[in-house]
Amino acid sequence: YVLGQHFSKHRIQVDRGAEEWFVELDGDEAIGSIVVPYDFSGDKPLLVKMEKLILPGADDNKIHATDLIDPRTLPPISIKANEFALGLHHFGSLEAEFARTEMGIEASNIMTKDDSFGLSGTGRWVVESTDDSDQRSYLTAKLVSTNVKQTTQRLNYQPGIVSNNMEIDIDVNWPGGPRKNFIANLDGNIGMRLGSGQLDEVEPGAGRVFGLMSIVALPRRLSLDFRDVFAKGFGFDEITGIFRIINGVTFTCDLMLKGPAANIAIIGQAGIMAQDYKQIAIVNTKVGNTLPVVGAVVAGPQVAAALLVFSQIFKKPLQDMGQVYYSIGGSWNEPIIAIATAEQFATTYKSADCIQTVN
Repeated sequence: YVLGQHFSKHRIQVDRGAEEWFVELDGDEAIGSIVVPYDFSGDKPLLVKMEKLILPGADDNKIHATDLIDPRTLPPISIKANEFALGLHHFGSLEAEFARTEMGIEASNIMTKDDSFGLSGTGRWVVESTDDSDQRSYLTAKLVSTNVKQTTQRLNYQPGIVSNNMEIDIDVNWPGGPRKNFIANLDGNIGMRLGSGQLDEVEPGAGRVFGLMSIVALPRRLSLDFRDVFAKGFGFDEITGIFRIINGVTFTCDLMLKGPAANIAIIGQAGIMAQDYKQIAIVNTKVGNTLPVVGAVVAGPQVAAALLVFSQIFKKPLQDMGQVYYSIGGSWNEPIIAIATAEQFATTYKSADCIQTVN
């Protein structure tokens, strides 16, 4: 057990030097060497140089090792790994340099590089008050992918998107240090943009990224009603969205797909740990397409609010289009999609606290 990780069935050789321990590891998850200084209060860094480093996490029924560590007591840390993964999430190579600060440790440059994507960013693990147990971790990073399908496979996700252009901006934090179940208490923001591509058919719930891929499930579920519009491989010009994360629940006010056949906007929330949806979608098709105007908007104050929301999200007013509202509920594995109303759209918009977030 080390830094919240449980390694098993590894061969470990430890040798003693003048100022540090030399540790050699060889197993399924870790192959390489670690140099551990005797004096953590000095300037000599803890060096991790690995051919392979897969952090498996630890048994959730046990106390995490990082719960017992004060990050202010750690030395500077230098990590290099040719193959790095968090459980089943593979990132390719890793380089990170953590400096010691008065509050803990901080990395000004964390970089991973795989065949189809790279990630660069900063991170820190600090004590934020006089209470030694008041620890928090921060990560700010940008992920750029040139092959979304390959990237998501390497990250153990299957969002059902084919595209050669994806950017994800990450700004998140969580209480405590690095640990397996940090997502349950995650806070922050994630922004994403995908260039032109298409939606593939995948099994519901298969590796959903924070549940935000309800935008993939929607056309698939509507295919029985609108075969001419939502066929297999539904093409899009762009997908964008910003997600607020509060205690492991994501909220979006502007998840949007723009396509030649239709535009789709989704608002609402998705529970990361509960793996459920509470969302509303508005589907708009251009004149000439076969999508029937089922439950089309009619006059009314709530409808006026919904149309205002639409104009804010799509940056243009509704005109020459038919629009349909759908509720998305249930679990990620079995999403329940049903006809909804403009009133429901406006209510969900308000409950997701979107009124002050859309400009």
